[in-house]
Amino acid sequence: MPAYNAGPFIATAIEAVQAQTIDGWELVIVDDCSTDSTLAIARSYAASDTRIRVFGRTAPSGGAYVPRTEAIGYARGEIIAPLDADDSIGPDYLERMLGHKRRGDLQAVYPICYDWDGAGEPVLHHLPDFALTGRALRGRDAVKYTLDGWRIHCAGGLIDKDLMLRSIAMTDEVAGGIMSFFDEYLTRILLYNAGRVAMVDERYLYRVNTGSVTHSRDIRRLGTLGNNRRLIDFVESRYPTGSEERLLVHRQNFHGVVDAMRMLRRLELDRNESADARRQIAANRALIDRKILKGRVSPRYSLLLRMPLILSMPLLRIADVIMGCRQAASGAQRPR
Repeated sequence: MPAYNAGPFIATAIEAVQAQTIDGWELVIVDDCSTDSTLAIARSYAASDTRIRVFGRTAPSGGAYVPRTEAIGYARGEIIAPLDADDSIGPDYLERMLGHKRRGDLQAVYPICYDWDGAGEPVLHHLPDFALTGRALRGRDAVKYTLDGWRIHCAGGLIDKDLMLRSIAMTDEVAGGIMSFFDEYLTRILLYNAGRVAMVDERYLYRVNTGSVTHSRDIRRLGTLGNNRRLIDFVESRYPTGSEERLLVHRQNFHGVVDAMRMLRRLELDRNESADARRQIAANRALIDRKILKGRVSPRYSLLLRMPLILSMPLLRIADVIMGCRQAASGAQRPR
């Protein structure tokens, strides 16, 4: 459990683990220099439950990746179950997930992710491909279901520790810089390295927290651009020319550039941050493979991305308005 400024939520997450219907678990919490009561709350639970161990980092990492991987290193068990400090699980989550894992001889098993506000009825985080539910996949084949949209959910889960450690070791050469969204990169490496994986019909409760990096309105949101650059290198070094994985990773980068340009309009950045954001957008634009994407992305947005950023930014606003009007008139999904 990585934790950062989760004071209002971490007790719920800890108690969800304590309520599990199986024993033999330990909870390892690594606090990423929280400035609120998170660390104190975690330590209060550890003081009364020896199955809980708490570690505090001496410098903040800026994302969940570093404290999560440190927690995995501290873990004494053979199976890792990631749980963020503001999320939750049902009381039979570990028991049921472990049953799926053993029956399917799986190295990684993932639940379906539901958005949850802590009180109301959970709703799907986003729509996965339910035809894949319960289906064992070769790990390297599962990667394509995470590109240009998550057709399988990969939050939480039960994962062999040795698989996690091997996958984390493969990220060392690309680690550094903005660490937000680096978990998503690790997920693809983990899947690639796994023998058999599956998404199963169990619930992981993802708390919709407007204070998280995912929902923040600052430059860390542009960490998706660096993530997409890493993914292009990863996929192109492992999948052949003409593969579905290559098409999907390049479509993800194309859509990511368009979304980053929209984000740049909305974010309130200072001069240096704005310059850095524009450099990152330019780096990802340079990686757009127009040959592989021909006929596979919106020609209007493709034309925009051929223009200098100073021209394409205002034109993107106009294009979004036009496409939004057409969508409203037709009821069709706006092409990206």
